[in-house]
Amino acid sequence: SSSSSSSPSSPSSPSISAINSVSFKSCELSVHDSPPWLVHLSSLTLKECEISQKHLSQIVCKSSLTSLSLHRYDVIHSIPFIQSLSPSLTHLDLSKTEVGNSGVVQLINRMKHDMTSITSLNLSGCKINSDIVSFLSSCFALSLQLSSSPSSSSLSSSPFPFSHVCSLTLSHNHLGASSLFTIILDQCPLLKEFNIKNTGLKITDQFCLAIASHASLNIFRLGSNRLGLIGASQLIEQGLRHNQSISILDL
Repeated sequence: SSSSSSSPSSPSSPSISAINSVSFKSCELSVHDSPPWLVHLSSLTLKECEISQKHLSQIVCKSSLTSLSLHRYDVIHSIPFIQSLSPSLTHLDLSKTEVGNSGVVQLINRMKHDMTSITSLNLSGCKINSDIVSFLSSCFALSLQLSSSPSSSSLSSSPFPFSHVCSLTLSHNHLGASSLFTIILDQCPLLKEFNIKNTGLKITDQFCLAIASHASLNIFRLGSNRLGLIGASQLIEQGLRHNQSISILDL
């Protein structure tokens, strides 16, 4: 509600100060395009926008964002950018930003420590490849080692980075080995939506078993992986037919 004493020309009208979500598309944003209310946003979406990484980092650092979506944004220096992200983020969409393996490794390290609030993560088309598999496998091994240690607490100091994620998209990355997806399914009990379309997936017995035993998975997208009749049959017989939670399936 607005106050009757407010001037019509007041720069901070109630309608502006109440804005908490903004989306820009195909815009060129300069350092001069940062009104004071921008830092109070909880959600910011930039689609195909031109903005300097320094300027974007300034906005992200000063804001209290819980949701950040950067679609087709050219991240030139991925590690400094990932370091600038707020630990309060719950939704992070980096689709087609090409952060690469180095950026994702930095993100994973932060998710293990101070960015533990992320529940929705989109890394579609980020130019990550099978090299990331060995890194995540080492994270998994460390997590298991710490959890089995007699001196470890129930809350490990180095948990599996995606364990708190409910929605994970890794589509359109050349990841290949199904071992990564098997680990994620095994270590992410809260996962409800999993998108691994066009990742070079190869069906294995372990992958099917992980699908069969996952109790939370509701939306599963694995199309464009050229499974073939044999692969699809194995997936259905060994995995999907035993899963009681999946309601939306994209083959």
